[in-house]
Amino acid sequence: MIGNQQQQPPPQRIAIVGGGISGIACSWTLRKHDSDVDIYEADDRLGGHANSVPFHGNGRTVAVDTGFVVLDEETYRESL
Repeated sequence: MIGNQQQQPPPQRIAIVGGGISGIACSWTLRKHDSDVDIYEADDRLGGHANSVPFHGNGRTVAVDTGFVVLDEETYRESL
C-alpha cells in the first residue's frame, strides 16, 4: 500500500451454468458489480426457452415462439 491508497481485490470469477433468461440476467447483474462472469450453455445459442424462429408460408414470414409449450392440468394443478 502506497500512502492512503488501498489495493483493490481482483474481481470474483463466477461461472453460470445455463444461458436462459435467468442465467443472462444473473450475468448482467454480476458484471455491474465488477465480477468476471462466464456463461456455460449446452445449446448453440443463448435464451433457453425464450426463442422464436422464422416460419415461412403463404408468401410471408412470421416469428413463431418455441418457448413454453406445456400447460396441462396434471403438471400445473394449482395454477389452473
